[in-house]
Amino acid sequence: MDQKYNDLASSREIFWTALREAYIRFRQEQTQSPVSLEALIQAVGNPIDLLSRKGRDLRLWPAENTSKLGSDQRLLWNFVSLIYPARQDRQGKISNFSFIAKESSEAFHKARGDLARFWNAWVPSLKMRYLCKRYKAAREQLILLCWLEIALLQWTQEPGEGKTALFKLALELQKI
Repeated sequence: MDQKYNDLASSREIFWTALREAYIRFRQEQTQSPVSLEALIQAVGNPIDLLSRKGRDLRLWPAENTSKLGSDQRLLWNFVSLIYPARQDRQGKISNFSFIAKESSEAFHKARGDLARFWNAWVPSLKMRYLCKRYKAAREQLILLCWLEIALLQWTQEPGEGKTALFKLALELQKI
């Protein structure tokens, strides 16, 4: 697992660089938001109602939960909803409509997908205690991946509960 995670160093760099650049632009309009994306993630934590869905489709999360969000949570939701907007009647690739800079959007989308699939694949095969200890530094990455996953489903409209293994690790890391 360590080797596979090391192989994703480029994906992590693309992921964070694109998001930080987008967040700087986001803050120009949302001046009350924390100075850095990391500060916002730390203030917000994981999305509410992530795992206790009891079979409810994750695509319904915004309708069920956005009215319950605090101000910082709403800021992060608004940010990730710009990164991955709802499809509505849009045609084409999501990277064409993302708030991520045009020249980075496809690479970002691929990097985000690689990271989300990595965590979702590896988490079930290892003990949670080990993962939390070994990958504590990935806490903000995992939290942000959870928020992005919910936003992305508003575009893809894929049914289901989402990447539950990824969500479980993000929730465990939040406790630390």
